[in-house]
Amino acid sequence: MQATKVIAIVFTFFSLAMAAPTPQGIPADKVRTGGFSPKLIKPKLLKVNN
Repeated sequence: MQATKVIAIVFTFFSLAMAAPTPQGIPADKVRTGGFSPKLIKPKLLKVNN
């Protein structure tokens, strides 16, 4: 169950990032990921794994 959740989150994050490429320097990662930045997602994945 937890592994499925992690895979779904990672897949969604990368699919959104690939579907909406933006120039670097623009804080669009928060828009692409629905308000979550990669810095916030990584700690969440670590918490789920632990």
